[in-house]
Amino acid sequence: RKVLNTDILALLPDDLRAAIKPRVIDGESDLLWLASEMEVFGPHDWTENDPDRGEQMAYYKRRGNRIKALGDEGEAADSWWERSPVASSTTLFCSVNSNGSANYNNASNSLGVAFGFCV
Repeated sequence: RKVLNTDILALLPDDLRAAIKPRVIDGESDLLWLASEMEVFGPHDWTENDPDRGEQMAYYKRRGNRIKALGDEGEAADSWWERSPVASSTTLFCSVNSNGSANYNNASNSLGVAFGFCV
């Protein structure tokens, strides 16, 4: 959260930064944030203890919108993190596979980040 809302936020154009509205998640106000498992995939039992799961976003109902690749030249898609911990584990967090399906990974793994923001 800290890196998103400091280092990454600073990389965005000034006019976009000025238009971003804060969003409160888990009692914290963030300008940039990671989506929850529920916001990406809808109801899912991996995250029953996630206190701020939200509702599924219309954008993510289409599998193609869950597939993330760097650039627009057909680079290979990669997996990316969500903010939701897996309820049955102390080391796993929810993620999205490179094909747009639900998964989870150990917190020590290196995955991509697809942050959201509100304007």
